[in-house]
Amino acid sequence: MYSRRLFLQNVFLFSGLLAACRKKDSVQMDDNLLEHNFDQKISFKQDCKLLFIGDSITDAKRDRTILTPNDMNGLGNGYVKEVAIALFQKPAFEKGAIYNRGIGGNTIADLVNRWDSDAIELRPDVVSILIGVNDIRRGNPSDYYYKYYRSILSKIKQSLPHTSIILCEPFILPNIQGYDNFKQNFLDYRKVVRKLAIEFNTFFVPYFSAFESSSQTTAASNLLYDGIHPTNLGITILKDKWLGICMF
Repeated sequence: MYSRRLFLQNVFLFSGLLAACRKKDSVQMDDNLLEHNFDQKISFKQDCKLLFIGDSITDAKRDRTILTPNDMNGLGNGYVKEVAIALFQKPAFEKGAIYNRGIGGNTIADLVNRWDSDAIELRPDVVSILIGVNDIRRGNPSDYYYKYYRSILSKIKQSLPHTSIILCEPFILPNIQGYDNFKQNFLDYRKVVRKLAIEFNTFFVPYFSAFESSSQTTAASNLLYDGIHPTNLGITILKDKWLGICMF
C-alpha cells in the first residue's frame, strides 16, 4: 500500500506532467516511425521473473487476490495465460515465474500511480507492457500519453537497469464504437510506443500490424469483438505475436 507522502508525490508528478502536455510545444512524431523495423529477439534465463502489466486485455478476468506466480487463475483467461502455457513447455523457461498485474480500465496515469508496488517492488527480469486503449477512448492527447509512459520507463531504467522491457503496440479495429473520433489519436499513440521503444532500446511487439493484416481476410468482430477486446482468435494472435519476438 502507498504511504500518504508517496501518494502526494505522485499527485504532484501527475500535475507537472499534465501541465507539460498542455504546453504549445508538442512531442514530434515522425511518420517514419510506423515503418521502423524492430527485429530484436529476447531470450530468457531459466529462473526468469516475467511481469505482464496493463489494462483489461492483460487482466482478462484474473483473480486479483492471487499474487503468486504461475497460478492459472491468477494469470487470467487471455493472452498472458496462453503465453505462460507455451513458455513452460520450453526448457529455457522451465524454472520461470510469470506474474499478471493487468487491471481492467487502467490508463497510463493509473499505471504510473501503481508502478512502484506492481512493478519496481517485484523486481522482474522482464516486464511486458500493454497500455493505451483507455487513454484513447478518453481522448487523452498523445503528448500526455508519451510523457506519462516515458516516466515509468525512465523509472524502471533507473531502479532496475538490468530489467528487459517489452513494449506492446496498442490496437483497436474499426468496429469500436466511435472509431472515426479515435483513429487519428490512435495513429499518434502507435507512433508514441514506437518512439519509446527506440528511445529506450526495448523489445517491441507489433500488435496492431498483426490485427490489421488478419482483418483483411477475417471480420473485425471475429478478432476483437468490440473493437478492443480479443476473441479466442484474437487471443491466439496476441500470444503468437508475443512469442514471435522470443528466442529459445
